[in-house]
Amino acid sequence: MDFSDILRVQAQLKATPFDLGLAIRGPERTRSTVWEQEFAFAKAHGLPVSTHIGVTQATQKKKAVQHLAHKGVLGPSVQLVHATHVDAEDIDTIARSGASVCLTPLTEMRVGYGLAPVDALHRARIALTLGIDTLVLSGNANPFMVMQTLLNLATGMSGNEQALTARDVLFWATQGGANAMGLGAQIGSITPGKRADLTLIDARRLGMMPVSDAFASVVQSATPSDVDTVIANGRLLKRSGRLLSVDYPALTQDITRQLKAL
Repeated sequence: MDFSDILRVQAQLKATPFDLGLAIRGPERTRSTVWEQEFAFAKAHGLPVSTHIGVTQATQKKKAVQHLAHKGVLGPSVQLVHATHVDAEDIDTIARSGASVCLTPLTEMRVGYGLAPVDALHRARIALTLGIDTLVLSGNANPFMVMQTLLNLATGMSGNEQALTARDVLFWATQGGANAMGLGAQIGSITPGKRADLTLIDARRLGMMPVSDAFASVVQSATPSDVDTVIANGRLLKRSGRLLSVDYPALTQDITRQLKAL
């Protein structure tokens, strides 16, 4: 990494609403002389870190979680992505460190990373968050599908229908995700004083009725087409089911033209 350039960008962002973090390849993809220096730099300059961990059986043999813990760089500012093959020792280490784990089940299955031990991670009280990952692999940016998939994975792999609740998963997708990103006091819940971030789901649509448990309805029944209104930081982005400030015909033509060029 070009550390001087990172410091330059960090200085530029201080007067903006943007935060800076580092995506580090880590122990599974780089030599110790590389990742140790990168993690030390991030820690020294207060930069949060995101890194892949335990993604395959082969990479799990490198015991990356234990290396991070041994070097003292595993903590609340570190986000571990995928963790599909972490073992019991790793789960205990992550839980004690306060690091979070980001799960992206659609792409994890698509590329053959395997199935994340959702129930075990949840029982260890690890801070979990949800991700779409790469759209080329997932095929869509449907957070409802991600929530439903994780709920089903937890119950299916544990054999316990009550292993996880819809409320647990919805928390990961909202306040839990905000907490892991260090933004829990600003976003993540409908609370006085926080940013005006709202997603309004139309429960009158046929696929949503009847709503006897709002949490279960959102996680197990809702789809993107059920989202009527979206407000981000007070700015209206979607209303009556339609994205605002988007020229659909022009966007469609542009996509078609670029696909032909490729």
